Amino acid sequence: VVSGMLRVACRLARPGSLASSQGTHGALNGKPSPVHHSPLTIHHSPNMGIVSTTPLVPDFADGFARGAWVRRVVFLMVGLFALLLASFPARNSDLATHLANGRQWIAGDFADRNAPLALSGQSTWLFDLCCFGVYSSLGGAALIAFMALAALGLAIVLLLLARSAGVWIPAASLGLALLAISNRLPMQPVTFSYLLFAICLLILHRRSAQAIATPAALAAYWPLLVVFLIWVNLDGWFQLGLIAVACFALGRLLDRPASDQNRLSRFLAGALGVAILAVACLLNPKTWHAFAPIPELGWLAEPGAQFALFAGEQVSSPFAGAYWAKFGQ
Repeated sequence: VVSGMLRVACRLARPGSLASSQGTHGALNGKPSPVHHSPLTIHHSPNMGIVSTTPLVPDFADGFARGAWVRRVVFLMVGLFALLLASFPARNSDLATHLANGRQWIAGDFADRNAPLALSGQSTWLFDLCCFGVYSSLGGAALIAFMALAALGLAIVLLLLARSAGVWIPAASLGLALLAISNRLPMQPVTFSYLLFAICLLILHRRSAQAIATPAALAAYWPLLVVFLIWVNLDGWFQLGLIAVACFALGRLLDRPASDQNRLSRFLAGALGVAILAVACLLNPKTWHAFAPIPELGWLAEPGAQFALFAGEQVSSPFAGAYWAKFGQ
């Protein structure tokens, strides 16, 4: 299937593919195959002696059509690649804990706000509930399909982010990126955090041309509020999304010239937007406890923890001798 798609893409990308196909069609019908070198076709009437001109489709329209088809085929191939990379059995043992938590959420067995089987201080009740609902209704295969669709959505959103950069470079770069994270696509909340982070970047990118000079202009960013309301109840990596939004607002402020009269109002509007998102993230069962440090970034607060990871061979650094000792094995 992939080989056939590649042949179709190469056929559509060939400059003379459309003209040759038109010529072959005319030859099969027993008619001459005219070659159009100008945007006008001249028709002579033998009886009236009237010459009429009919405009033809410009050449750039054919190129645009071929380019659109190539883009669709290549993007479809990248999407199928992401779908296949995420279509593997879930072997992480914590999936059973998420399913058990989801069952207890449905049964209403929680007497307080803390799940007795919580894996960390983060609130993942929405992920647990969705996993148990899909598993109990459709089975384990549907649960894997649910994860594969998240990977497919990630590929689509990233391709939308890179539409202005052409076709081949974004597709090749995204293919390499998907291959690199293929072993980090488990049936865990972090897989869906990839998707939500990409959606957050897409919203910021689509609305980057709009000026944020007043609080009323923040209404254009309302999809971010929905994203963070889902994200905070799904995984603890929503904190990375808040940092990204804050960096985006600061970057927009630094892009403005120093003589801009609305610089202060832009700063206040951006700070207000980040504050609204942070307050919205309090709408979760753990309230402000959801802002607990992410366990994977604990080594930033404790420098000794980084050396513990290296000593336990959980993380290998190319600057360590042990990395090159096992290279290629």
